[in-house]
Amino acid sequence: MTIRYIPELDGLRTIAAVAVVAFHTRLPGLPGGFLGVDVFFVLSGYLTASIALSRRYSCVEFLARRLRRLWPLLLFVSAAVAAVLIAFDRSVWSEVLPGALFFGNIWVAKYGTISVMVHAWTLGAEMQFYAVLALLVLVAPSLWTFRAIAAGLFIAMTVTRIGFANAENWQSGFYHPLSHSSGLFLGMILATLPLERVRAAPVLFAASIIVGLLAFTHARFATAAALSYWITITELASAGVIASVVSGVGPIGAVLRAPVMRLLGVWSFGIYLWHYPIAVYARVTYSDGIDFLLTLIASIILAALTYYLVERPTRAAGFGILRKP
Repeated sequence: MTIRYIPELDGLRTIAAVAVVAFHTRLPGLPGGFLGVDVFFVLSGYLTASIALSRRYSCVEFLARRLRRLWPLLLFVSAAVAAVLIAFDRSVWSEVLPGALFFGNIWVAKYGTISVMVHAWTLGAEMQFYAVLALLVLVAPSLWTFRAIAAGLFIAMTVTRIGFANAENWQSGFYHPLSHSSGLFLGMILATLPLERVRAAPVLFAASIIVGLLAFTHARFATAAALSYWITITELASAGVIASVVSGVGPIGAVLRAPVMRLLGVWSFGIYLWHYPIAVYARVTYSDGIDFLLTLIASIILAALTYYLVERPTRAAGFGILRKP
């Protein structure tokens, strides 16, 4: 399997990050911005599974590289947030440590603690997925078996999430690793498919973008509908965008591969980590979209700084975000 840099995927990261910022600052018109995490999940599942399948790292080496990619910046942001919390006599244990140690999703699903680092639940889901991915690469006897297991896990998690919706248990359905990691496994499935052979890629791309916009503008947080179908719809739309751009969509993908979109996509991990603590302050201090702009601008500045000061120096060469050689 050959891995190549696809600039449109960085643009997709940017859209997902901005959507999440818009949601957390309650920007009108994007009530479904929380679904940006599902775009991230599908993309992450696709990229990391592609790397794991092509390079055949050992389990320990693979997980060590993923930790080296995620943990330095996560710990840096967590430490900065912890310092502020300590200054205001707030608990660091329940507010910061679960996310910093990659079990924020389990913590929130069980205890419901909402904190200034609650968004780090996604990093817990990702690291737990990486452990499963590393094991499957090691034990799956064939690509068909690998794909079948990934498909089974995707379906099982989707069904589990719908079960939580029917039981009116939103919190567990949204944060539990066995119900909201499905997008990661859908991305894993994509990594096993010959996406370069997708037909009518521009049509698939346009249809997927339209469906994704529909989800972002109509889904509502903390509703049974989000668990029942909006998350799944967003996952499938994200898969459609990825499949189409890997195949090649020509001029229709110009927006996603624009230089500013690609640059923000490279910084998107930092934007995601920094934005929520800023949004918590901004949304109670400002309104009318100022909170969104303030949060987005501040997050971009901090993400750019920490990308060059923290992420790049600590990232394993050639691993993590796929870049041009």
